[in-house]
Amino acid sequence: MVVRVKALLAAGQIPSEAETVALMAQTYRLFARDAIPTYARFFQHLIEQPTPVVFHCTAGKDRTGFAAALLLFALGADRDTVMADYLLTNQLYRRSPLVQTDGPAHVVDVLWRVQPAFLDAAFDTVEREFGGMGRYLEGPMGLGPEAMARLRERLLED
Repeated sequence: MVVRVKALLAAGQIPSEAETVALMAQTYRLFARDAIPTYARFFQHLIEQPTPVVFHCTAGKDRTGFAAALLLFALGADRDTVMADYLLTNQLYRRSPLVQTDGPAHVVDVLWRVQPAFLDAAFDTVEREFGGMGRYLEGPMGLGPEAMARLRERLLED
């Protein structure tokens, strides 16, 4: 995502805000499709390891945000709750000074915030290509009934 934006900027092309949003949405589509093995390992780790887990990515909001969304769905949250949790990022997120992004303000603002369109792009990919979140979690994520029960047992309180 940032790589594509940096390439455009290096070529002297400044994406509009809408183009930057579209690039972020495409990135989230790729999370749902191309990062399946990584997210499946994440769930396997949660099921197998009884210890607390901290999970993050470089920026801590996009790959991490999709992972948190998947986890919330797996634990039984509905789409509105998942989206509300994701959008809390804009209130609570603090960018690390170690992660720098140069560029026009309108581009940087899109890159360092989250929008419903980003997560919706991933959800739409899950729906269209995998038949919905339930099938996605059960199939590619490996959360069949037994695994789902173990995950919920480990992470939910009565």
